[in-house]
Amino acid sequence: MAGSDSAEQPRGRRPAGRIDDWTAELADVLGAKGAPVDVARLLDVARDVAHGVDRPAVPITLFLLGYAAGQQGGTEAAVAAGCIQIERLAAEWAERDGRAGTP
Repeated sequence: MAGSDSAEQPRGRRPAGRIDDWTAELADVLGAKGAPVDVARLLDVARDVAHGVDRPAVPITLFLLGYAAGQQGGTEAAVAAGCIQIERLAAEWAERDGRAGTP
């Protein structure tokens, strides 16, 4: 494959720091520099929604999380509280659909 590098990351693996670099640059471009972004936590929430609800629900969920947290002052605590609520709701949906514990 043209431009392919022998040290290319396996599918599903990301180069260390790439997500952090993207997040920092995106926050700057969007005028949200210094926003409380816990990348690992957001990825966990995204995984829970993708597996417990449906993959297309992930971007909508994260948009609503950010919107709701912003309405509550945009603090780390507001984001964390929203994550907890989303994780609980996604688990309820997974259980209703018989998908609880399915990766």
